Amino acid sequence: MEEGKKYGWYSQDAVNDGKPIYMYLDPNHKIVYVTTVNNSSEKNPYTGDSIYHNCSKCLGIVTKFIKVFSNDNIVKF
Repeated sequence: MEEGKKYGWYSQDAVNDGKPIYMYLDPNHKIVYVTTVNNSSEKNPYTGDSIYHNCSKCLGIVTKFIKVFSNDNIVKF
């Protein structure tokens, strides 16, 4: 891991439970939606006793925060 890199993680269960979604750009300037960010692609940011631990996935490096979506603004189907 290089110093200063941030990694975006996503958990659909967190979204389903009303947690916010954060919009970031990746190094290729593509939009990435994540539920949390940390400094490791290997260490899950959700602790082992978190209900989101086993259902989260690292989506890669994120470089720039764009905006946050509260769950109130998300349309569910």
